[in-house]
Amino acid sequence: MKSKSITIFVSLTVVCIALLATLLLAGTLASAWDNLLVGTVSSSLVVAILEIVDIIRDRSQYRFLVGKYQRTRICNKLDKNLGDGIYDDITQRYNEKKVKLDLELSYFGDGKYKGTAGYEEGVAAVTFILDPVNPHTGIGSYQYLSKYGTYPMPDHGTYRIQVDSQDRSRIYVYFQNSIPTGVAAGYEIWEKIP
Repeated sequence: MKSKSITIFVSLTVVCIALLATLLLAGTLASAWDNLLVGTVSSSLVVAILEIVDIIRDRSQYRFLVGKYQRTRICNKLDKNLGDGIYDDITQRYNEKKVKLDLELSYFGDGKYKGTAGYEEGVAAVTFILDPVNPHTGIGSYQYLSKYGTYPMPDHGTYRIQVDSQDRSRIYVYFQNSIPTGVAAGYEIWEKIP
């Protein structure tokens, strides 16, 4: 979104500068029009510079998670054990069933990421937004796009994201199902593939 607006601002600024230069060289501008055109060009230029600075800041602060990841650990709670604080490591089961454990995160500006992840039940769309104050944390959601066999649809839930502050290539993802049951919970560890 921001790249389109910056392109428009830069294009308008270039057109205004070219128009101003042409008219000034031709000597056809009256004094009032000179001032109006110079003011318009200056304003456009300032807005374009501010947009460029904002885009650079946004990308340098939030874009560090872009890339491919391997889910190295997947832990889940059985419905009946939600309150006991013990997670079942189901990573080996996923490996045996040949569930695709890699995913790719794409950046959409303002700290927002999207991707897709494979699970035993099907494929889920992943969306999360990093916190503007602490970009090592974030919140998001997942929604299954498709399901295998007789697993119920729709299926949605929430994510809490914690980026390892010592190793920004590792993400801890805590999930909680909302629909249909609201009782599935767990965590995953995502590690960036170099």
